[in-house]
Amino acid sequence: MPSLIHLYYYLSPIQQTREFKVTHEAYLDIEIDGEPMGKIVVGLFGDAVPKTVANFLRFAARGYKGHHYKGSPFHRIIKKFMIQAGDVLTGDGKGSISIYGPSFPDENFEIKHSGPGFLSMANRGKDTNGCQFFITTIATPWLDGHHVVFGKVVKGQAVLHKIEYTATDWNDRPLKEIIIAKSGRQPLDEPYYISDDPYNLRDWLKTISFPLGLSFSIICIFNHFIKKLDSHILDDDGSMDDEETVLKKKMIREEEEEKEKGKEEEKGKEKNEEDKEINEKANVRKRAVEGDDKK
Repeated sequence: MPSLIHLYYYLSPIQQTREFKVTHEAYLDIEIDGEPMGKIVVGLFGDAVPKTVANFLRFAARGYKGHHYKGSPFHRIIKKFMIQAGDVLTGDGKGSISIYGPSFPDENFEIKHSGPGFLSMANRGKDTNGCQFFITTIATPWLDGHHVVFGKVVKGQAVLHKIEYTATDWNDRPLKEIIIAKSGRQPLDEPYYISDDPYNLRDWLKTISFPLGLSFSIICIFNHFIKKLDSHILDDDGSMDDEETVLKKKMIREEEEEKEKGKEEEKGKEKNEEDKEINEKANVRKRAVEGDDKK
């Protein structure tokens, strides 16, 4: 698919995308007012921010000192911005705890909030990371340098947006109970890379290039055979017909010939009648003229 390849290389320098190694995955099963909404799976950047990832995984999987993401709420939702959760202490955004103590320092700000789906640490200022996290629903570049990004949603974007569009009160608290019903570490066979391209266009092109090319090939082959079939139908000489079909076609031709013959005979009769009428009129005029001459 030359066009896809050209588009890929054309877009690469424009997007200025970066790729990050996903070393672990975790999942969050979501319920809204007791109704299961689905699963959000996040890819975690363990090489870029190992301490932050280890902290998140502990609360998502085994828990720490009896505290676990399981059963904790999404307590803050702002449409076209982010959804926030992870307060395993009080559930209202005021609690903070980490596996390193009450809080731990910002690890680094290498990864930017360049699109929807980025997983980042909530804090109360510099070096105050605890257990709370948020997921962006749009690009939020104003958070760069202030919050540590440590993962990205790889599955369950629809669930993310269901949460985002839940009605809230004046203080951004959801009017429905949104709970992490279950969380844990998602089995991962081997690390892989994910782009910070907000639309994952390069990954999309890579993914669809083969199946799309195959689909076009099948369509072209199908179109070729259809044209061949049309040509055969238009140029049908009867050579492929069986005996019964030959007889039927012969009968149809004979009937059509009889009809044509009948039409010709009718036309001939009409012509004769017209000629006869013309001759009679001519004779009448002739006799009339002869009578005048005698007088």
